[in-house]
Amino acid sequence: IAVFFLYSFVAYTFVPYYQNRVFITSLRADNGNILLKNADKFLKPYNYAQAEIRYRFLKALVPYIDNANVGPLVDKALSAEEEVVAKEPYEPRAFILVGGVYNQEARTNNNKDNDFEKAEEYYKKAQELSPKRQEIFYFAAVNYVDWGKLDEAKKYLDDMLATSPDVPITKMYYGTVLSTWGPKYFIEAMDMLE
Repeated sequence: IAVFFLYSFVAYTFVPYYQNRVFITSLRADNGNILLKNADKFLKPYNYAQAEIRYRFLKALVPYIDNANVGPLVDKALSAEEEVVAKEPYEPRAFILVGGVYNQEARTNNNKDNDFEKAEEYYKKAQELSPKRQEIFYFAAVNYVDWGKLDEAKKYLDDMLATSPDVPITKMYYGTVLSTWGPKYFIEAMDMLE
């Protein structure tokens, strides 16, 4: 029995340790080909460390989404993070990250894959999990602005302000989004930012 528990303990801790080590080593190589080549080593099998590894994997690639050479790597990371969202649907930051990636892809590819809609879906799920989190309102509003749905964006901004009128970041988010709408909204945006 002691051997069984010892084996179980080693197996339970070694695999996540190995996955983290391969992931960090691959990331430090600063080479997309190495990351892609080693991805299955740090993404499989799924275990308790995968939510963090996959989050960091996709987050590291966000700045490169509009680079076509990194497309397969971004697709792999996005697919892996979507698996996390499916298996562990209680973490809003995963939904926020996936929504942000879809928003960025929609802006890059002119929404040819209905990515604004996908981003909207992920932001709504994040908001169900954390209904007062200001950044979710903000990212959803930005998605609607990028999508050209200013009325929807304004609704999210107003809801955010109504939910947390005394939280300074709420006004910063509100003013930041409004300032992108052009001169007609500058005064209102500046009032929020003061």
